[in-house]
Amino acid sequence: MPKQTSTTATRHHLRPLVAYYAVLLVFAIVSFTPNGRVWGFNWWGYYPRWMWLLLLMLGGLGPLLFLRRADSLSVAEKPNDRAFWLYGSIIGLVFVIGFVTLYNRTHFLGDGCTLLSLLSTNQPLIKYREVGESLAHVWVRDLFGGANERATIMSFRVISISAGVLFIVATMIASARLFVTAGRRLLFMLGMLSGGYMLLYFGYVENYSLFSVSVAAYCYVGVLVARGKISRWWLLLPQAAASFFHIFGVVIIPPTIYLLLRDSLVSRWLDKFSIAVKLVTAVVIVGVLLWVFFFASGESVFFYLAVLTVHANRFTLDGYTLFAPAHLVDYVNLVFLLMPGFAVFLVSLKWRQFRSEWSMPANRFLLLAIACAFGADFIFDPKLGMARDWDLFAFAALPLTTFGYLFLLDRKKPNARVAALAIALGLLVLGPRVVSQVIPDISLAHAYNYKD
Repeated sequence: MPKQTSTTATRHHLRPLVAYYAVLLVFAIVSFTPNGRVWGFNWWGYYPRWMWLLLLMLGGLGPLLFLRRADSLSVAEKPNDRAFWLYGSIIGLVFVIGFVTLYNRTHFLGDGCTLLSLLSTNQPLIKYREVGESLAHVWVRDLFGGANERATIMSFRVISISAGVLFIVATMIASARLFVTAGRRLLFMLGMLSGGYMLLYFGYVENYSLFSVSVAAYCYVGVLVARGKISRWWLLLPQAAASFFHIFGVVIIPPTIYLLLRDSLVSRWLDKFSIAVKLVTAVVIVGVLLWVFFFASGESVFFYLAVLTVHANRFTLDGYTLFAPAHLVDYVNLVFLLMPGFAVFLVSLKWRQFRSEWSMPANRFLLLAIACAFGADFIFDPKLGMARDWDLFAFAALPLTTFGYLFLLDRKKPNARVAALAIALGLLVLGPRVVSQVIPDISLAHAYNYKD
């Protein structure tokens, strides 16, 4: 029996490493055929072969060099605030230098060129679905001289980089509040800073950088609220900020309601009912919400055009419906683009462990946020293509990444090796994406790829 247990444990430790090299192999193979529907995996394919070989070598040798170091970082040790703030500040400074030196010089991804054109006019377009960030860009543009090319570009650049700095500061504070040891804090910080959404902070031209950092703050504050470290009412601030910067902020209202009602008179009254009654009530509520949603999509022109339908209609392009293979493949691309270490994290899960984690309020909060955010990503139509709209849909990865690294690191025996593998994959994808925006030929190749 002990031998069988040992074998099972060995297999469990090997699975993340196998998943890591499998994802690395996918990156390498797909780079030879970057023109397929593999936009979440093909970022190596636009570079010279020597760069491809260098990335493959770094990815292949990295785990062998740093896995033991990851274990030593996370072992139980005395709190060392000075070490964390020192090394955390160095990591943050490296990213800030990257924001400033590797800022976006091409604007072909997303709607960058269109947004620059609209903001440079005397009467810029204010989109009410993203009113907060639209107004912020106009205000910063006017600070730099008004409706001209230089001021317009500086507006996007300043807001993007400033949001990145805020993201780093918020992540450092959250790391310090959530973990005791310096090693776990640093791994959590690196995990959050290696997500695919970080491209938004490298001078990226879009209206989603402040929205993204608001959702990150929402996740951090929500976990602290769930753990009883701060008042539940603090959660309303990032919730309001996220909704102000983009209308998609309303999709995370259900997790907010959960935390506000938790341990309240309403929740204690609900606890009196059986699980069966609660389940039936939940099904009825979800059914009513779905009915309202589909009714609205039939009556409202906005919903009719903005939401993917189960069956094709006269506005459906190339059969791109809710469950069409192309949409499902795009969804997989999006998940791996935003969290390249997702497969590594997934294979490290133990079902029994996951069931026990579900009872923790912080995990319930994050899982509910993940379901709401990725649910919104799934049903809304990306129009010109999810490969271009990844920037708006990127907000969903923030609760997922927060949950993933908390799940790995916040335990008696943290799974630091899996965290290190996920961080490595994140950086191996984020780095080429950042550099691609500095090289016009590569950025143009992406644009033509998405167009075709």
